[in-house]
Amino acid sequence: MVPVAVRSSIRVVALLLSVFSMSACGAGAVITGAKDHSIQTAQPMEPNGLLDDRVDAEHDPVDWKFFQNEVTDSVFMMFFFDNVGVSADLTLFTGAGNRVVSVRHDPSAEFDLLQVPDLREGRYYVKVAISKGASVYTIRSSTGHMPMLGGAVNSEPRPE
Repeated sequence: MVPVAVRSSIRVVALLLSVFSMSACGAGAVITGAKDHSIQTAQPMEPNGLLDDRVDAEHDPVDWKFFQNEVTDSVFMMFFFDNVGVSADLTLFTGAGNRVVSVRHDPSAEFDLLQVPDLREGRYYVKVAISKGASVYTIRSSTGHMPMLGGAVNSEPRPE
C-alpha cells in the first residue's frame, strides 16, 4: 500500500507535468493528434492562432487541416518543425480542391511560410505531407498581417 503523502506527491507531479507539457506548445496552441490523413477527415484550425501536430513518414505521413476565411484578406501561415531535417511539402487548397500555393520545407530556414495576399472568403484546406523523417510541427496562422513577436519576423522565437 502506498502512503497517503506519497500518493499526494505523485498527483502533484502528474498535474505539474501535464501543465508544463501543455505550455511547452505555446500559448493557445491546440494539439490535435487526430486521424486527419485525408481531406475528408481534415481537422479544424483557427485562421488566427496556433496549432501543433505530428507527422511521421512511416506511420502518419499526411495531415489535413481546414479553416474558414470569413472575408477577403491576406493570409499568412508559418510552419515550425521541431526536427528541421524532415522532408515535407506544405500546400493550401481551396474548398473545391484546387491548389492555391505550395512550398517545400527548407531545413535551413527558421520557418516555412505560406502567404496569400488576397485570399477570398471560403473554406480552405492545409496539407502537411512528409516524405522523410518525423516531427512535431506548429502552424502559426494570421489574417491581415504577418505574425510577429520581438519586433521582426526573423527574431520571432519558435512557439515551443
